[in-house]
Amino acid sequence: MKLKKYLSYLSIFLIALTISGVIYNTYAAAKYYPMQVNYINVGESDSVLIQSDGKNMIIDAGDTDDVDVIINYLESKKVKKLDYIIATHPHEDHIGAMDDVIKKYTVGKVIVPIITHTTKAYTNLVTTIKKEGLKITKPVVGTKYTLGKASFTILSPKIIIMVII
Repeated sequence: MKLKKYLSYLSIFLIALTISGVIYNTYAAAKYYPMQVNYINVGESDSVLIQSDGKNMIIDAGDTDDVDVIINYLESKKVKKLDYIIATHPHEDHIGAMDDVIKKYTVGKVIVPIITHTTKAYTNLVTTIKKEGLKITKPVVGTKYTLGKASFTILSPKIIIMVII
């Protein structure tokens, strides 16, 4: 009976020790790597906000109908400027609301694959970029950019694939 009680206490102690280690590691990682990756809930479309050291990057901007969800999310995260807007490829479920996001925010750099595409969403995006006085930065393999204390590198130019460190 004493052995069973001892094993119970030992189990509780080990569980508590494990939980405290996870909490500490999470805190330590956030302290040294202050980057947040936020997946914006736009249903079957895509939109990701990455924040590092006060800098903001949005990768894709969902479908045309997702504009309110995306802007409300960015406002909830206190985003005033988007240092980078990246379109991974010109399908509407990735760039549909991007033109409205560009109209709403101060934008640093817009990285979009330059390809022949005739969708209305792509045409609207290119038109808005020009109207806002921005230019499209063509993704070049190996190009490295900084976002606060993080950095990312372009791995593919036609459908943008990148690694973020």
